[in-house]
Amino acid sequence: TDGSGVGDDAVGLLANRWGAYIANHAVTTRLGDGSIAGRNLIVARADGESVRMGNGVNGTHVNNNLIGTDRSGNHPRGNAPIGIKVQASQTAITGNVIGAQETGIDIVNESDWNAITSNLIGVGADGSSPIAGSGHGVHIRNIGNVNGAFPRYNGVGGLGAGQGNTIAHWGGNGIRVHRDIQFVAQPQANHWRGNSIHSNGARLITATTTSIAFTENDQSGCGFIPPPCGARTTAARWWSPPSAGTTGTRPPRR
Repeated sequence: TDGSGVGDDAVGLLANRWGAYIANHAVTTRLGDGSIAGRNLIVARADGESVRMGNGVNGTHVNNNLIGTDRSGNHPRGNAPIGIKVQASQTAITGNVIGAQETGIDIVNESDWNAITSNLIGVGADGSSPIAGSGHGVHIRNIGNVNGAFPRYNGVGGLGAGQGNTIAHWGGNGIRVHRDIQFVAQPQANHWRGNSIHSNGARLITATTTSIAFTENDQSGCGFIPPPCGARTTAARWWSPPSAGTTGTRPPRR
């Protein structure tokens, strides 16, 4: 889908529960082609999410869209609590402007090898206007106990020039990793590099579990990698964001 207004009509009526809902094991779906002409405006109602990727979806590309904003990209639009909900794998979320009432990007349960790069999360297209909500910029978590799964190998930012995200103006953390059930797998190899995280209501980055309490990680560190990183290189754990029509390159399991 390129160059569309999804969930919003010409007079500003919000009609859809989900702006875009990708489901049924869809593979290599594309929202936006990276160009201005191909940019989508995607908003939703208070009982949905602007963009949702369901379980079993693989290789989705969300590229250079306005999500949860008006057409200028500088003002919140719609009442969706979540900008992008990811319950999928090998997703590339790149170059978008993302606003929401609560959480910018929510990565849950069986969601592995997703790359979040070069986005404005809670920040308008002008690079400064606040469009964030009361929750977290990026939230990596379990919802209940679904097959004992917790998201793994998800990267926020990157090692290359311009891959970092700007994450600002959220009421909670810039990035939050949270495991709240002991029988769910411990967080593994979720990491963040090169981001600009500022003007949020809580710590830049917070990571907690029910069995082990983790405090703030350095923004340039490798996050949750048991045993503590240093013995292994961070670069080996970053996977290449997929190009259009592909599902990328996974890092080795450790």
